[in-house]
Amino acid sequence: MNKISAVRLVLSILALSPIVLSSKGTTLSAQSATPRKTVEHLSDVHTIGVGSFGESQAANLVREKFINKLAKSSEVTVVEDPNQVDAVVNGLVGVNPYTGSPVTAAFRLMDGRGHILWSDDPNVAGFGSLTSRMADRAADSLIKAIKKNRGN
Repeated sequence: MNKISAVRLVLSILALSPIVLSSKGTTLSAQSATPRKTVEHLSDVHTIGVGSFGESQAANLVREKFINKLAKSSEVTVVEDPNQVDAVVNGLVGVNPYTGSPVTAAFRLMDGRGHILWSDDPNVAGFGSLTSRMADRAADSLIKAIKKNRGN
């Protein structure tokens, strides 16, 4: 099994299980969220919940930076209440087992029915903060896709 297949398998498993959203114990997953309205297309997404990106410190840091980046956007609103989301972003940040540094990531946005509306696996080669680049590239990709689907 190659790396991409393994990441896809893990993301499929993550999509089927409840995800802890915050230290308050709120759970948020595509299956447990009750969207305010039916979301048929990416262009219909206005409120987003952010689920887990994994259990590592690097994954938690990428998640927090991803939320910060989306919160700065005028295209979507990030919310923690699972009853107020149009869709949920879940992901997986793979880390080097020896250093704990992130080495790969994959993300997907799913509606309340479990349909994938967007996915990305950003290439983060280069210098600087890997967690920032992962979060920025994934958030930028999502925002760009939403704008494109809205005709902006």
